[in-house]
Amino acid sequence: MYPGESAITDRPMSNLEKLHFIIGNAIARPNIRDEIYCQICKQLTACPKSNIKARGWILLCLCAGCFPPTDGFIKYLRNFIRNGPEGYVMYCAEHLRRTVANGARRKPPSYLELEATKQKGPIKVTVTLMNRLSCSIAIDSATTANELCKTVAGKIQLKDTFGFSIYIALYDSLSSLGSGNDHVLDAISQCEQYVKGQGGQERHTPFRLLYRKEIFTPWHDSNEDRISTDLIYQQIIRGIRSGEYSCEKEEELVEIAAKHYCVKFGVKFDPEKALEVVHGCISENHLKAKSPEEWSQLITEKVQDLFVSEKTNALKLKEQLVDFSRMKWPHMFSKFFKAVVFSGPSLPKNQLVFLTVSSVGVSLVDKSEKILLKWSYAEITGINTNRAPNLYGQSVAVSTLQGQEHTLSTSCATEIADLIVLFLNGLTRRSEYAIALHGSPRQDDPILLKYEKGDLIKLMRDKEIAEDSGWIQGQNEHSGKTGSLSLDSVYIIPTLVKPSQEVMVC
Repeated sequence: MYPGESAITDRPMSNLEKLHFIIGNAIARPNIRDEIYCQICKQLTACPKSNIKARGWILLCLCAGCFPPTDGFIKYLRNFIRNGPEGYVMYCAEHLRRTVANGARRKPPSYLELEATKQKGPIKVTVTLMNRLSCSIAIDSATTANELCKTVAGKIQLKDTFGFSIYIALYDSLSSLGSGNDHVLDAISQCEQYVKGQGGQERHTPFRLLYRKEIFTPWHDSNEDRISTDLIYQQIIRGIRSGEYSCEKEEELVEIAAKHYCVKFGVKFDPEKALEVVHGCISENHLKAKSPEEWSQLITEKVQDLFVSEKTNALKLKEQLVDFSRMKWPHMFSKFFKAVVFSGPSLPKNQLVFLTVSSVGVSLVDKSEKILLKWSYAEITGINTNRAPNLYGQSVAVSTLQGQEHTLSTSCATEIADLIVLFLNGLTRRSEYAIALHGSPRQDDPILLKYEKGDLIKLMRDKEIAEDSGWIQGQNEHSGKTGSLSLDSVYIIPTLVKPSQEVMVC
């Protein structure tokens, strides 16, 4: 008997509670997983009653969908399954195969899984898109957020898939599952347990799965994929209406609403349609400040002001709003990672923070999302990880132009580093700005660019010299002169805009 078990086992338990007890222990204690499988197999072998045997195979299937056996035992388990009753052989073997491939779950099975396993069938879920359409998708116990994202993208023919994630909503709470290796059913199981804790029943858990834009690349191009742009546009309009995305300036909100009117109805104005737009994208707080009729009048004037002399293109207006939102609300389009400060010059050791990665840079925020530190990508010179286990898991170190290094302990170190490196490399490939690491070696050659250490050089990537040769054309921003230079003599700044004076000073 493990500590704490008596409080559970001394009272009658439902079938789902029994599953949670058995499989929850196996998830938490990998060293007992083989023993659990052995006990199930032993009881199935010795059991003559068909109804009890059926329940045993349901339990075996659910275990196979939640945790793998050890490498030494798996061949025996597979052999046992191959000799099982018809109907369970393929179903259980596939569960085991998928679990071995995607890893053990973090939560025990959900009510949905139990019911699907009784029928030996898939689990059907609905994923809602931001344009209010939805996809019905079959998943299993091992399905990850990455797999579900790919399935949704394939169904809607989405090409620009980066940054779209699966979210789960329960009541007024919305949480990101990301687009990585987290198991979808873990989140659903957690929702069910919350509902049960509030006095409800697992089978009536009102969770919703959503497909949303979570993060942009720094070089996002809204013209690349009209399906992507439409989904993001609809997400932004709904977010402005709900107050998720906040416009402090009235003129910004009016312009957004006016463009939304033109997207939906064109430039021919109709007061009733204007009121529809008001109720579709003006938040309750703003409607308390001004009546719907007042907002409608402001939108009318803006539509006439913006589009009286030009034709509207709905797609272009959507692209404009997406680009505006990406720059206005970068924090709202960020990936959040829980971390603990391990070392660094600015924050106390062991402080709990969230590291956020967005299209404009990296930030450390507290639990109230107050920004404690932030760096643009132009300020980041390196990112390193240490996978050696410690009290808080792996660690990630961010090096900056200021010569500082901030080390954070986090279980997401690899994911953080991969994302930041992806952005740094992508920006470096696209950047037109570099800093001279030393003075130009030959001042007398008219073909070569002349520069001093620390000079800002604008790279001319469209010129004839191939970058893979190690040489490129550039213009010295200080002297205005152009010429050829070796890429080894400069540090390319990961930025799409001219670097600030603060970056240059560093």
